[in-house]
Amino acid sequence: QVELRIAAHVANERRMIRAFHAGEDLHLVTAADVIGKPPNLITKEERKKAKAVNFGFLYGMYPKKFQDYAFENYDLSITMEEAKDARRRFFNLYPDLPKWYQRQTRIVETLHRVQSPIGRVRHLPDVLSSDDGVRQEAIRQAINSPVQSCASDLMLFAMVLLDKRLDPGTARLVGTLHDGIFIEAREDKAEEVARIVKDTMENLPLKKTFGLELSVPIVADVEWGTHWGEPVASI
Repeated sequence: QVELRIAAHVANERRMIRAFHAGEDLHLVTAADVIGKPPNLITKEERKKAKAVNFGFLYGMYPKKFQDYAFENYDLSITMEEAKDARRRFFNLYPDLPKWYQRQTRIVETLHRVQSPIGRVRHLPDVLSSDDGVRQEAIRQAINSPVQSCASDLMLFAMVLLDKRLDPGTARLVGTLHDGIFIEAREDKAEEVARIVKDTMENLPLKKTFGLELSVPIVADVEWGTHWGEPVASI
């Protein structure tokens, strides 16, 4: 949930920040509110729907686009009325997000660029376009780019640090997927390597390196097993 965590920080979204500090599962928080059930009664399928809601509406997606997104990414068939209701409930639950969209829109219209929490700049000259579709796409990028680029940079930063911390005779980095890192390790050292990975990813020296102090904790889930996608243990 790194994108949700970074978005909570940059948007100063108070409900999200409280949830992350309390160790809550944000997908369960959203499911409970949207569906109207206590978190402990939410089913796996209902949590899946809430995951689509969180990631779909995080950057302000509209109902029609959300219908397509939910089907393509989560194999969920959602009616237009359900999509409209989910969007309304989502922004009632997280009311600081639209304020963030407005701030980012003002920034990109004034400076024609945006900046991530660690200082990565993205220039968006298309915001000056006379074509409204092109202009709106630049505004969407002004909202999602700082969050997504920061999430990617945190993962790459973790890889640089892990390359220094891991014994090459014990473990090696072999790949990435979104905000995840894949590592091959000796079987008898798997748990030891997992603890190093978790410690590194959760305790990046962001303040020392970039002057960034996140308002939410970063949490890494680590799983290991003898086959990709078939974990037998986790921390």
